[in-house]
Formats: sequence, structure tokens, C-alpha cells
Amino acid sequence: MKNMKKSFLILTLSIFGSILLQAENSVIIKGKWERSGKEVNLYKVISGRLEPVSTYNLDEERDFGFIFTPKYEGFYAIGNGYPGAKNNKFLFYFEPGDQLNIEVNDSTYRLVGENTAENKMMTEWYYWSFPMYSMAVYFDWMVNATATYVDFFPLLEEAIANPFVIRPTANQHFNELFKRFTEVDFLSTAMHFLHTPRTAHPHVDEYPDFYKNIDISSLTHDDFLMRYPSGSSLLTALIYHNERVNGLAENPMPLTDVLAMIKDNSLKGEYLLSKATNIKTYLGYKELIDPYEAFLVTDDQKSRAAEIMAKLAKVETESGKVVNFTHKDVNGNDISLSDFKGKVVLVDVWATWCGPCIAQIPHLKTLEKKYEGKDVVFMGVSVDEQKDYEKWKEFLKKEELHGVQLFAGGFKSDIAKFYNINAIPRFMLFDKSGNLVSKDAPRPPDAELRILIDNELKK
Repeated sequence: MKNMKKSFLILTLSIFGSILLQAENSVIIKGKWERSGKEVNLYKVISGRLEPVSTYNLDEERDFGFIFTPKYEGFYAIGNGYPGAKNNKFLFYFEPGDQLNIEVNDSTYRLVGENTAENKMMTEWYYWSFPMYSMAVYFDWMVNATATYVDFFPLLEEAIANPFVIRPTANQHFNELFKRFTEVDFLSTAMHFLHTPRTAHPHVDEYPDFYKNIDISSLTHDDFLMRYPSGSSLLTALIYHNERVNGLAENPMPLTDVLAMIKDNSLKGEYLLSKATNIKTYLGYKELIDPYEAFLVTDDQKSRAAEIMAKLAKVETESGKVVNFTHKDVNGNDISLSDFKGKVVLVDVWATWCGPCIAQIPHLKTLEKKYEGKDVVFMGVSVDEQKDYEKWKEFLKKEELHGVQLFAGGFKSDIAKFYNINAIPRFMLFDKSGNLVSKDAPRPPDAELRILIDNELKK
């Protein structure tokens, strides 16, 4: 009994210690939101943009709070509305164990209670830059509804003449980031003003020197813009601004020249993805991305690129067009659909765990024997998950499956995404020119499939 009590005590202390450790690593945010909206979001920064981490639904009291363990030490935001919009967003700096206590009113916010030295500096910066920021960002407010460059440029030049004074904190990492933050945030506000609707817009000749001396290469020598809440959109705005200032608006710079101007590879990737979002076709996307795919260096960038490509590919295939796919064979070689131009290709999308797929194997072997020596390729593409790769290879040996056998690796693979395959077996038929004959062809036992193949062989 004593040993049981001792074990229970040790377990209790262990759990309690774990809770305390979790609390020490957590950021605690408490606040009141007395402006528009039914919710408040906590945002993280990923690839130079804001992404919601958590949402707090407001009640009549308008109180809100968050407890979270930060994945990185750096900048976060609190606010609501579209994540890409600068309005209704307040920027803060968090590391494990921090607290933030704020009250947000209809025009600004204030710190209350206990707060870190870092967020006190962030707040000082916010108030110092607020006259410019409010005119640039809240241009739809009645007070700023008619504000133009005639009002804004004097504020800008006054701020340049009387710069913000940074007081160092005990956090050296923050001090280094904060200096860059103030420079980039100031630039972001200035650029935002130029690119929002106004009743009058300045000619380039009327720009203050500040706008004419922006050094993109210097700003992009590292990945700081990837850690700034609107760094991605700022980069795009700076490229457009550079073209405008240099009289290239009607004849934009070649992509190679733009990428040479951007020094950090991850930022090159962000710019490419910003261009990719405007692409309308799969071939256009491939032409843009393929030569520069090495610049998509982060997991987030690779994931977004894959989503864009899959969406465009799906549009192409749904309209009856062909999108090429490439997967590995049993020897690890890349094999593509396009490798078989001049032959009719029957593609069998299957998996070792799929009973109906396995039931098609005898019929497939019969069909292969019928067309032996003719210009027909039978291509099996497995959508088994990566963990079952060896199982797939053993299955091929056991069932004596020869010909072209490829491993795609699940329903997130290119062939599955491109051709919207979410159920198997699926058979697809392509003609000798590589054109799609049927995206959902009859199965091997069906005489209709032989009719389709014979018809293509006659052409």
C-alpha cells in the first residue's frame, strides 16, 4: 500500500511538474476588444504573411484571451478581418513565458497591467508611427477619407527628420530584430499609402527622395521579410514600385533581372509564388516555376506551389486536356506519361490494399497478351502510401506484374491530384499523340475498352 501511495505521489508530482513546465513555456494574452467584429484572432507569421493560430469568439463583455506555446521567438499579431489586410491588426513580440495585457478601443490600443519590455517598445513604436499608419491604413475612416499625398508626404518627411529613438532591452535577439522591424514597418506603411485608393495620386516626380532611394538588394540580403507580418506583399509592392520609379511600368523587367535583384533565395521563391497566383494555365505555371524550382526552399512554399499546380492541372484535365505526370519505377527511374508518345497508353491506377483493383489483374494480363507486339503500353500506377513501398515491390514479384509499373505514393500524388482521383480502380486511356481519350475508361473485362483501344490503333 505504501509503495502504491509513493508511486501515486511521484506520478502526481510528475504531472504537476509537466503542467508547470508547460505554463512556463506558454504565452498568456488577456485583453478587451472594444471595436468592430465578433471575434479576435491570434496570428503567426509564416513566409511573410499572417496566418491564424487561434480564434476567440467575443461575448457582450468583449473580453478575450489566448494561451499558446510559441513555435518561434518573434513577431505575432492580434486582430480580425482578412489576414492579408493591415487594418485591425496589432503587432507584438513573444517568446515562451511572456504575458500581454491590452485594451483595444475604436481607434488604437493601450497596454494595461504586466507586460514585457519588448512589447512596451513595440507599443512605443506603434504610437510614434500612428499618425502615418492611420492615414495609410485606415483611409476609409471619415477623418482620413479625403487624405492625399499632399497630407501624407509632410508626415513622412517629418518622421524621417525626427527618427524614432530605440531603447535597447535586455533581450539582444529582440534588439537586433526590432531595429530591422522599425525600418521595414516604416517602409511598409509608406508603400501602403501609395497603393491604396485616394482622390488624388502623385506623379513619380512628386515623390520624396525616400521613395526614390529604396534599395531592394539591401532589403533582401537575408530572410527578414519572411519574418515580417506583411513581408511577402511588401516585396511584390517594392518590385512594382521600382519599375514605376525607373519608368518601366509599361515594359516590366524580365523575371531573371527581378530575381537577380532579390538576394535571398526564400524571397525569390515568394516572388515566384506571387506571380504564380496570377497564372491561368498548367503549362503557364510549369514554364514559370520549372526553371526556378530550387528557390522554393521552405515546406510552406513547396506546399503552396503544389496546391497551385494541382488546381491548374485539375482545370486542364476536367476540360479534357492532358497533364503530364512523372513517378518512379521499381528501379527508381523517373518515368513520365509523355515518354510514350506514338503508343496508345492504358493507365491503371491501383493499390495493393484495393480488392477490386486486384480482381482486375487476371483481366489485365489477358488484355496485355491480346495486344502483345502492338503499339499499346499498359502502365500501372500504385497509390499505395510511401510506407508500403516494399510491400508494393513484393506484390509485383508475387503477381508477376511486368511492363511499366510506377509508384506514386498515395492520393496526394501528382496523378491523383491532377486527374481528381479519389477512388480506385481507375483506368485512363491516352492516344498515340498523348491526348486523353477517356479519364474514366471501362475496366479490362469490358468489351468497350477493347473497342476504344482498337479505334485508337487504327489512327
